[in-house]
Amino acid sequence: MPSDRAYSHVTSAVLQSLPLPSFLEEEAATGPLHVIARTSDGRVVRKGCVGHRGLELRSTIDVDGVRAVGPADTWVDLGELRRGRLTLDDLVVVGDAVVARIDHESGVEVPSGSHTSSGTRALLQALHARVRPRGKVLLSQALELIRPRVRSPMESRARLMFVHAGVRELFAEDVYRRPRRVGTMEAVALMLGLDPSTLMIT
Repeated sequence: MPSDRAYSHVTSAVLQSLPLPSFLEEEAATGPLHVIARTSDGRVVRKGCVGHRGLELRSTIDVDGVRAVGPADTWVDLGELRRGRLTLDDLVVVGDAVVARIDHESGVEVPSGSHTSSGTRALLQALHARVRPRGKVLLSQALELIRPRVRSPMESRARLMFVHAGVRELFAEDVYRRPRRVGTMEAVALMLGLDPSTLMIT
């Protein structure tokens, strides 16, 4: 890979082990590589590649000796894929994972229940750095639902399921930091704002 190129979009997400819908993971394994160059250099035109421009607007990282677009910019790039490729929930799941990674690398403890952190600010900055990006409305909606301290894609989707149903948002600490590990029914009771001790749980 030339120094003025980097892997981007789906390819970058896979290199960084960011959670993607299964169909995109399959495409990444068998399909073309997404490569981005500086705007002045034009798109990469090569068999087996999907070319993009705008490398100068993105941060890059080294992934096992390979240059890739950084995680926050990759999240924005995923939102710019053609309509219908990723849903709102998909972008929240990826965003939660990106935020968790950036927060971990920052070494700064995020307060319990906080909606903002180094990671969420990085996503906001990456989005605002783009000029009229495709998918900006959906990305902005996803950003409002992205949270720090999320441990897994499953946790993200479980939280979103209740949020979409109009149930109060449950933070991971409500379940994981109780005196003992709670069961599924107790977790549901907490999400509904009920006292688990009042339920007939066996």
